[in-house]
Amino acid sequence: MTSRVCFPSADYEAFRRETLAQYETNPEFLEGCRLSDSREMPDGFAFAMDCKGSKIVLTFHFGKDSVSSTTRTLITDRPEYSSEILTLSRRVGDCPGQAPGKGT
Repeated sequence: MTSRVCFPSADYEAFRRETLAQYETNPEFLEGCRLSDSREMPDGFAFAMDCKGSKIVLTFHFGKDSVSSTTRTLITDRPEYSSEILTLSRRVGDCPGQAPGKGT
């Protein structure tokens, strides 16, 4: 499947801060989940969420013109239904209305 998405963050550090802040301030998320671990890596970051009946680990790796993300979901009571999704993205330009070179 192919789709287009705009990441308006200035760089991956800003993307990390903005992503974690969205989870930390979302009341619906906080009702059933909590952030349990966050770590930086040389080319990205990862964070984990403990939710009712599951644990989810999201990992982002950034390249010059690419981003890969992995979402691992462990279903606590039924590990055979656990999953892992890899998403690959590549830069094709700036976000609409954004100054050239200012986005990721």
